[in-house]
Amino acid sequence: MPSQVRSVFVSGTTHDLASYRQAVSRILLTAEVLPVVQEYFAPDHRTIADLLRGKIRRCDAVICLVGFVFGAAPSRSNGEQRSYTQMELDIARDLNKPVYLFLASEACPFDQVASELEELRQLQL
Repeated sequence: MPSQVRSVFVSGTTHDLASYRQAVSRILLTAEVLPVVQEYFAPDHRTIADLLRGKIRRCDAVICLVGFVFGAAPSRSNGEQRSYTQMELDIARDLNKPVYLFLASEACPFDQVASELEELRQLQL
């Protein structure tokens, strides 16, 4: 009987944490766990929130890499502005998925120093 392939959604901002996302993906593959990452999402007719919910629902867990960059976000509608990575964490918690948070320290060597508005940096903090 074939064993079930496990999958883990990998979340984190792209500009400053890309190499860390790649490292996590390589480690998961070494453990025979399929990493689910945005770089390989196909075009989809659903809203971003529905797309993310569908991807995360099918995963066994979520790894969130958290740095100091807010990152990309959908247009703000009513309520608080949330980045895509924050939305991924919200969805994972809503779906009761195991979530593994890795928080970067200020000494972390980020891939690129992204310039953001102070308002966005404060939202990330």
